Amino acid sequence: MKYCKFLERHIGDLMHGCKIEYRGWVYWANTVTLKIYRLSEDARISGSILGDEYAYITEDFKKVIKTQ
Repeated sequence: MKYCKFLERHIGDLMHGCKIEYRGWVYWANTVTLKIYRLSEDARISGSILGDEYAYITEDFKKVIKTQ
């Protein structure tokens, strides 16, 4: 399992509907499924709204685990 420490520090923001920008990517969470999606900043600027599933949040809201 690979953990994403940067997103773990921002779980509260993600669960409140905020988008996080980090290293050329924009991340957001689906608060129902506890999945995190990402989209490149270039794609977002171009108007795309479709992101890739990147990680998920554990049931205890403490860890973010990358999906492969």
